[in-house]
This record gives sequence, structure tokens and C-alpha cells, in this order.
Amino acid sequence: MKWPKESSTVVHFSSQKTRQKIPNTSIFCSELSTFNLGPVTYKKIKYHTGEAAFQAQKTTKKTIQKQFAKIKDPRLAKKFGSRKSSQDNGWTIRSNWDKIKKSQMKKILLAIFKQNKNLRKKLLATNNKILVHYGFRIDNYWGVKKNKSNNSYHGKNNYGILLMQVRKYFQKKSQKSIHKSIHKSIHKSIHKSRIQSRIRSRKRSRKRSRVRSRKRSRKRSRVRSRKRSRVRMNREKQFIKCSIKNLAIEDQLASQVFTINAPNRNTNIGIETFNRSRSGIIAQMKNDLARLHILEQSGAHALIIIKDNRLVKGWSIFEPNGKNRLPFKIIDKKKNVSKDYMEISPETSINIGSNADNPGYCGIFGIILMSFYIIHYKDDNWVKKWQKLLSKFNKNSKDSATYGVTLAQKVQILIYNSNTSKQLHELIPKISELIK
Repeated sequence: MKWPKESSTVVHFSSQKTRQKIPNTSIFCSELSTFNLGPVTYKKIKYHTGEAAFQAQKTTKKTIQKQFAKIKDPRLAKKFGSRKSSQDNGWTIRSNWDKIKKSQMKKILLAIFKQNKNLRKKLLATNNKILVHYGFRIDNYWGVKKNKSNNSYHGKNNYGILLMQVRKYFQKKSQKSIHKSIHKSIHKSIHKSRIQSRIRSRKRSRKRSRVRSRKRSRKRSRVRSRKRSRVRMNREKQFIKCSIKNLAIEDQLASQVFTINAPNRNTNIGIETFNRSRSGIIAQMKNDLARLHILEQSGAHALIIIKDNRLVKGWSIFEPNGKNRLPFKIIDKKKNVSKDYMEISPETSINIGSNADNPGYCGIFGIILMSFYIIHYKDDNWVKKWQKLLSKFNKNSKDSATYGVTLAQKVQILIYNSNTSKQLHELIPKISELIK
């Protein structure tokens, strides 16, 4: 197999390169060699280096393996593990060694990087660079050889490939720990806000009890008059007055916004726009919630995107106007796969009704979804529960409007009566109570 030359994205490493550093890091090329990796405890025996641990697996005899454990110099460990040395010292190499040596090396590398935090950090610091094992006395099986006639590198590079596989394993593990810490911090903040709200309510009740009866009656009369005026205000005016509050709440629930230019519904957006490893929208998402700002000819339209491993495709778009009303087409290999990535969207539009009933609750439906997700993110069945709730949205309620629009009206009233900058964590539990 042919391998590329050394560059900013390709690293040639070996135990001899003690002075050469990996580009854009403070790590020496020699630090990735089994000669310098260690110590490691493998199968209840502690070895000074990864090379000693690997050579020890050539035999199943514990007494010989313990002799390898005493060797500090990796070069002596390699020499002691050679076929000639085994014959001289009265032990034999496993008959199936050629078949299992690759898997043994991978297990030892996993053990080394699990047990040594500093070594694991150094491996992860190589990011996604191609690792090529090349140097003096390195064979074609574990590394590569240089062809001097055309300056090309050929070999299986099994050791470099195993290092890249182990690196990928720890990269995924670190991403999962980041997600867990985000969920824990959200849960702690919600719990803390609930306690604070209870303390505030107790203080208010004590203060009210000390106030004179006249002041209480005046305050009640003011509250009643405000409520009457709010009831009289039609929904359209209320919606206009809350437009800035709605945007503020959306920004607090999902601060990250991505823009997509889609003049019409026939606009094709490649799946790589979302799934690209570094520059894709999913890769750039700092949290599980984000907003998609769609630039259309008629104006702008906002959608919600959720990144969650419990979704079929790992992420999904929420479009309250239904799966068939997405402002653009998601294309994968010349096929329209939009519906595959709209698992949390309703089958038909829930954003329906006259201007009197629904002055434009598209953003409110997004707030309902984000609040639902924050409350239920720990539940593995949250997707099914959300889909069950969506199925009720188009059913008629006691009023002329549907259940979904009626729910949006109640949420809008909650937002109107709240202070968005201070009472967001109080608002989310109230919205969840309405949904129940």
C-alpha cells in the first residue's frame, strides 16, 4: 500500500526521531513508538514499556512474561523476544503468533492510553493527522519502507493504523463525556432555579403578611385591572408586543444560529452541509439545540435543529409547517432525503388557523419543543413522547382553535407575563405543566 509523504497533515514517526516534533504540537515523533510508551499493566503484569508487554505475549508462560516485565530497555525486550533468543533460553513462540499479533498490539495500546492520561492527551493532540510508522529497521508489516527510485513510501503500516483506530476510540469517548457534562449543567441550573423560586415566593408571602390591609386591597385592584386589560387585548396585538421577548427566549434556549440561503423550496442543500466532519453544521453545534435561519425571497424563516444520538439519524430538524413544507431539499447522492432528517416534525402543519387565533406562532412552537427537550432529555423515550404529543396538536379543543394553537396561546400569555432575562428557568417548568 502506498502512503503519502511527510507534511502538516501526515506524520512520519519512529523511536529514532527524538528531536523532530509533530507539526503544530509540542510532541516529539519518538513519543508514539512502543519503545517510549509506558508503563502499562497488562493481564495483571506491570511492564516498563509497551514493547516489553508486546514481546511478552509471544508466550503463554507466566514465568517468561515476568522476565519481560523486569526488562527496562525496550531494545533488550525486543531482542529477548526474537526467535533465536527464545530457542537459546528454552521457550517457544506461539504457533498462531502471526495471526494474533495485530490484535494483541491493539489491546496493549488501548491499555497504555487508558492507564496514562498524559500519553492519551498527546495522542489526541495529533487530531486527525495521518500517522505513518517509518524509520530505521522498521519492516513493511508494522510500518513502511521508502523506495529511493521514486521517493515513495510502501507498506502495510499496521502500527500507524492501530494508533489512529485507538485515537478515534478516545475521541468518541471524550465527545460523550462533553455531552454528559452539558446535560448535568442544564439539570443543575434548572434545579437551582426551582429552589431559588421557592425561596423568593416564601419571602414575598411573609412580606405581604406584614403589609397593611389598604395596601393589599390597592395592589389586588391593580392586579385585577391589569388582568382585565390583558384579557381585552386581542391575541394579534399581544403577539406583536411579545415579538422581542419571543426572540430573547429563543436566543437563551438555543443561542447558536446557522444561516442557510434558500430562495425557494426547490433549492438543493447537500447533506454534507450538515454532516461534514469539521465545517458541517452538526460538527459546529456547541450544544444539542440550535436554530436554522432560512433566507427566503419572501423574508426569513426560523427552524430548530436537535443533535441527539437517540434520533434515527443522530439529528433532526423541526418544521411546524409539516414535513412536506421544508423551505429547501436535503440531497444525498442525488436523492431527496429531507423526510429522513425530520423525525421530530409533524406530518402535517400544526401552524394553522385564522389571524385572530394564530397571528404567527411558528416561533412559539419552537419554544415548546426546546422546553420539552430540556425537561425530558434524560428520558430515552423522549422522541416517542414528543411524536405522541404532536399527534394531538391538530385535534379540536374546546375553543374554535386546535389543541396545538390553544397551547401556543397559553405559552404566549406566560411569556407576556414573565421577565425573560430573569425568569427563563421558571418559565420552562410552567410550559411543561401546560403540555401535561
